[in-house]
Amino acid sequence: MRIEKSFNYLAAVFMMLALVLSGCGDDTSNTPANSGTAPAITSANSMAFTEGAAGTFTITATGTPPPTFSLTGALPSGVTFNASTGILNGTPAAASNGAYQLTITASNGVLPNATQNFTLTVIAASTTALIVHDGTAGIESDALGNVTAKLTAAGLTVTPSVGVPAGSLSGFAQIWDIRYNNTTPLAAGDITSYTAYLATGHKLVVIGENTGFATRNDSIVTLISSLGGGTITVTNPGNAETVLAPFTGPNPLTTITFLAAAGTANPGTGAFITKDSANIGAAIFYDRGTLASASLGRLMVVFDVNFLTVGADANSQSLIANIIALP
Repeated sequence: MRIEKSFNYLAAVFMMLALVLSGCGDDTSNTPANSGTAPAITSANSMAFTEGAAGTFTITATGTPPPTFSLTGALPSGVTFNASTGILNGTPAAASNGAYQLTITASNGVLPNATQNFTLTVIAASTTALIVHDGTAGIESDALGNVTAKLTAAGLTVTPSVGVPAGSLSGFAQIWDIRYNNTTPLAAGDITSYTAYLATGHKLVVIGENTGFATRNDSIVTLISSLGGGTITVTNPGNAETVLAPFTGPNPLTTITFLAAAGTANPGTGAFITKDSANIGAAIFYDRGTLASASLGRLMVVFDVNFLTVGADANSQSLIANIIALP
């Protein structure tokens, strides 16, 4: 009897052990901690801030669970980094201009971590703007006076120049090339100078005109293409166009009517500043990171000169001021 009870006891122990072992494969708590998707950084590897001006840039990455970020390398004084959100933010201090070489790491517990070499360029503060014109009277002379007045009101000192001046242009906070005539297309030397200028992180505004000014407009198309902005085709838009962010402020603006503009249905790597009901736009914008040959720069192109004149309507005046205000 005692032997039988011992046998039954051992049998029960083994049965319980078997049940425990058989249940281990179904226990989701034993799922490896490394399951999920490894991170991959998807944002650009460079950005430009300006001394004394607020700047922000968001680093983005894919991965499951969502990654967090770390950064190695010295940041300019006045700029901070949020590891949780991946946001670089702040106002670079005076005399902090230069290129800052950083390494960004995205991690989420799933290997391998993602790393990226990142360059943050701080542009030296400037209060000087350049307006390139061709010295003729008429519409362009009117536009020169009006744009000069608006740049001055924004706190900038204006340097006018008949043609693109020789030498480095990097000392100018922004450049407006308001030439529109077929007699003043962008020359190869102009494109070289503007490419170098944009590569330093600055802003360039170039004016074209309606489709009757093909020589001037085609040279702008060449500039865009050489910068890596894609190949655009110039066509006729409707002159009544919707204004898109970020050009809807700081002066509130929703629509504009150009007098006689050209435009494009495809801005390449850029975006529309304005567009008509058929999605053809007279004004296009290439933000930082969208021009392969000058990724730090900002390029704005408007295929109309009349909106620059002092006699243009209030919406035109607001658009000029909003373009000036964009850093």
